[in-house]
Amino acid sequence: MNRAGIFVFYDAQGLVDEYVEFLLSSTDSVLQKLIIIINGKIGKSGNNKLKKYSDSIFKRNNYGYDAGAYKDVFMHFMNKENWKNWDEILLFNDTFYG
Repeated sequence: MNRAGIFVFYDAQGLVDEYVEFLLSSTDSVLQKLIIIINGKIGKSGNNKLKKYSDSIFKRNNYGYDAGAYKDVFMHFMNKENWKNWDEILLFNDTFYG
């Protein structure tokens, strides 16, 4: 199964908690590609943590919340991606606990 994941992250202080790292590390065995969208701000430390899990990281203002982030992936950030190559696309955010 060829599976991509789009993960939306938001934290009011821009901090990446340990449970987020655990969640993202758990996706290695099921995702062939992970796209991370940061809604709002993120600290340098948090950004470095997220870089361990994907080289496709995009930052945006937190307008439209998660749905707006997913839309921006398809319409702007990864619009040249051939989405037909993926059997499944998993949409998830930082409210999931690994």
